[in-house]
Amino acid sequence: MTKGIKRRDFLALMGLSGAAATLSCSEEKFTEKWDPWVKPVPGMLPRKAWHYPTTTRECGANGLWVKTLGGRATRINGNPKHPLTQGKMDGRMQSIVQGLYSPNRLKAPVFNGKEISWEEARKVLDEHLGKVKGGGVFALTGAISGVTKDIWSAFVATHGSTGKLVQFEAFANSSMREASERVFGKREVPLYSLEGIDMVVSFGADFLETWGNPVFQQKAYADFKADFEHRGPHYQLEPKMTVTGANADKWAGIRPGSETLLALAVLKELAVDSHNLSETEKELVTALTANVISADAVKQSGMNKKAFQTMVDKLKHAKHAVALPAGDLALGNDGVFHHVALLLINKALGSIGKHVNYNSGLSGDNQVVQSEMLSLIDSLNAGKVDFLIIKDTNPVYVLPEGLGTKNAIEKAGFSVAFADVLNETNSLANLILPGAHDLESWGEVVSYKGINMLMQPVMTPRWELYQAEDILLSYIEKAAPGTFVDNSVMKVLKDKWVKTYAAEGADPEKAWRGFLKDGGHFDLKLEGEDLAVSENLTGDFFSTYKPQTLSGKALVVIESGKFGDGTSANRNWLQELPDRMTGIVWDSWVEVARKTGKKEGWQIGDVITISAKGVDMDVPVMLTDTIAEDVFCLQTGQGHTGYGKLYNRGINAFAFYSKKTNDLGDLVMGPMAAKVSLTGRKHRFSMVNLPEIGERLTQPLSKSKADVEIPLYGGEAYDRDIYQWTTLDELHHGGHHGHGHGVDKTDPKYLASEFPVATDTDWYDRKPRTETPVVVGRDETFYDDYKWEMTIDLNRCDGCSACTVACYAENNIQVVGKDQVGKGRIMSWVRINRYITFHKKDDQLETKVHFMPMACQQCGSAPCETVCPSLATYHTKEGLNAMVYNRCIGTRYCANNCVYKTRRFNWFDAVFDEDLAWQLNPEVSVRSRGVMEKCTFCIQTINKAKDEAKDKGRKVQDGDFKITCQEVCPCDAITFGNASDPNSLVSKTAKNPRSYQALDHHLHTRPGIHYLKKVEIDDSGKHA
Repeated sequence: MTKGIKRRDFLALMGLSGAAATLSCSEEKFTEKWDPWVKPVPGMLPRKAWHYPTTTRECGANGLWVKTLGGRATRINGNPKHPLTQGKMDGRMQSIVQGLYSPNRLKAPVFNGKEISWEEARKVLDEHLGKVKGGGVFALTGAISGVTKDIWSAFVATHGSTGKLVQFEAFANSSMREASERVFGKREVPLYSLEGIDMVVSFGADFLETWGNPVFQQKAYADFKADFEHRGPHYQLEPKMTVTGANADKWAGIRPGSETLLALAVLKELAVDSHNLSETEKELVTALTANVISADAVKQSGMNKKAFQTMVDKLKHAKHAVALPAGDLALGNDGVFHHVALLLINKALGSIGKHVNYNSGLSGDNQVVQSEMLSLIDSLNAGKVDFLIIKDTNPVYVLPEGLGTKNAIEKAGFSVAFADVLNETNSLANLILPGAHDLESWGEVVSYKGINMLMQPVMTPRWELYQAEDILLSYIEKAAPGTFVDNSVMKVLKDKWVKTYAAEGADPEKAWRGFLKDGGHFDLKLEGEDLAVSENLTGDFFSTYKPQTLSGKALVVIESGKFGDGTSANRNWLQELPDRMTGIVWDSWVEVARKTGKKEGWQIGDVITISAKGVDMDVPVMLTDTIAEDVFCLQTGQGHTGYGKLYNRGINAFAFYSKKTNDLGDLVMGPMAAKVSLTGRKHRFSMVNLPEIGERLTQPLSKSKADVEIPLYGGEAYDRDIYQWTTLDELHHGGHHGHGHGVDKTDPKYLASEFPVATDTDWYDRKPRTETPVVVGRDETFYDDYKWEMTIDLNRCDGCSACTVACYAENNIQVVGKDQVGKGRIMSWVRINRYITFHKKDDQLETKVHFMPMACQQCGSAPCETVCPSLATYHTKEGLNAMVYNRCIGTRYCANNCVYKTRRFNWFDAVFDEDLAWQLNPEVSVRSRGVMEKCTFCIQTINKAKDEAKDKGRKVQDGDFKITCQEVCPCDAITFGNASDPNSLVSKTAKNPRSYQALDHHLHTRPGIHYLKKVEIDDSGKHA
């Protein structure tokens, strides 16, 4: 028997002392410093947010809208004037602000491993550049364009006679350019647009996460799914279910390497009856597909024959269909063949010009050819490189070890790197100069025709550093005076832009400021012209095509939606952001089908050795239901060795790149025959999903194992009612007013399998709480002028997690690391629940995935409020479930009582590195250890809107403001506003026939978030 107070007595004492606890505050001491604004800047107000439109080289064709407070960049959104992003932004681009404040930023020049001053660095640079005397001066950069490219090219040209500017990127698109030239005579990458489509077939393009411009495509795709009158199905054909595949109406887990063969079969079927092909073009397609037997192609791909025929029939009848090609990582040596087939499919569908637009495509001027990097390696090994200057690229990390990239760079006569942080490549340089981050720099990014973006500084560098291009301009001026109008990048940019884009007779200064205010010059045309098939394409083009379909175990590598080429792998927001499909954080894994794992005797976390292309790699196994059998899938972006201890984790999937380039000069990956063996070691994942049980909507609660037979009722598995959907047929015939699952919820068989459904409709007063006085005897009602509510359209949400990252940035949420996440201590206020359902179709069990954003539901009858002994959580007169951090004593009763599990407890004091602390939002307090926190509906934004409305002598009107998650959502899935206003958009959407409140049917919590049911269709237009 232990001595001291008993647990029961302790809890009783805590409950009785609640009133006393509310009077106490934290004893932690703090200091406050006032910074007087002695010389106010005209037009600037302290604590007022300012936004700057800009871009970075990392974000490609996207424009940024950077929020600054007190001269500090705090959050990134999309430029509202950008024709593609339209004010939206994904999670990876939002994390760029963490790159600006990286704790690993270089603060001083480094020469041969020793820090030196800038004065000394200049002397070293002058000395070694002077020794070259017209020799081999080479520059190695990432993809650059416009004025930036002009400056780098001029530097090489003015300082060397045998040098060259080499651009290197991890992902190339030469096969698309080559195919475009073959089919239409244009060596360009077209702009694919989903606006106005009524059907889409993707042969593996993950267009909602990595392929093309995902932010642009997400909005158009959401609009497509919301068009209930005209929309058709979305078919996704790929070996591993991507986020795009998870959103598809039909996902087919095809064999790796069969994408091109399947595309040719589709082309053959479509061309016969196409009204968009001339007779000559039909004859050409007939010759091209003469050796294709559709039935054999479908069989080799593993796709269901009936499903294939249904897909083709629907394509023939669609008016605005589009077909999207696979990414080049999946295609291997089939790249050009595949893209030619897809362009011809789109020609047969009538999509060229409408949805495949060359008038706004990527021209060949900005093409990166990877073979140039291999040629540079040869030059380095041959001793032909006297001076090498490096910036914004990392070939040592990307290229296979067998190419000897690291050893080659070390053979340069002298190497200089401009770097904001060290990586595997720039750390090899003799002289490393701390360069300005893109958010501290001037520049220009030219992407699609009609999109010319300006890069401008959003804040002043915090220590002495210089932009690389400014330094290069100073050397260019010495070597060739008058090459540029000035030694300043900003002035060179201004001169070019005013001459190129300003209207005739316009005031140059006014025009320049207009470009800065807009973030660029935009003249994008979303529709082009229908092009005739070029004579470059002959009927024997596919005569050399050999299908690379693999029948045994196959390894595929896909681009990571979080890390891409690995540049963003040193940002803790993204490391802690759960993988959309598996829920894993801070790790690498190989995804394997559950059936394959069961056959091999593997369990989640078993470490296996994968052997392919002469490379052996040990990697832990993740078993899922979202990948084809005998397929092994890795993702890019992890496996660094130069990012420091915290971020050097996982495996580098680029190791499977070929050591030789193809005829177009690109490295290839493609599907690989693989051998696997069990090592006997175990690995522990940290993940937010509960594998096999909690993630399955159709898994009976009474079962404890995932391999049990899933009972089906009425063709559909039982579900738990939290995620609801309806069908297009039900929507058109009034079936949407029920729960919409195709299951009779009143059937005793159904009710017996689930937790109880509340039948007492008078369990609480169904009347609006506005009729209930706050205090008896007073006239005021509970809710005053405002009742803040939200609606989330599950039909539009694609699970991209942009809202989660934005919430981290806006609300100062701490990152806790892999170990703490593994203990269930992740702090994100918004999570994306991923559920799986199973449907029986033609004697096959189909897998479907659903995404559901989940935050504090701001319940009207909140279970958390009644159990808090210190009244730290309470209900406001505006309908919010509020938290008083100073009252919280950390009992965690509220978290235990929250049925949605959206409350987060601070087990430790939030620790933000000195640099990362610059990103913190001063409008939101940082919580301390022992305090509970959760979603506040961005109360700071609400209060700001109320203050501004008060200054104008009116109430907040609908549309006056947007909260953070609503603002960034690329899909426009979130609506927020005042539900007390019957004319507000949120009030109207809450009354939508598809609207429901999560679990309210069972628990009567009266959530302040309304979900709109997802709408699904099958081959006949009805629910699967």
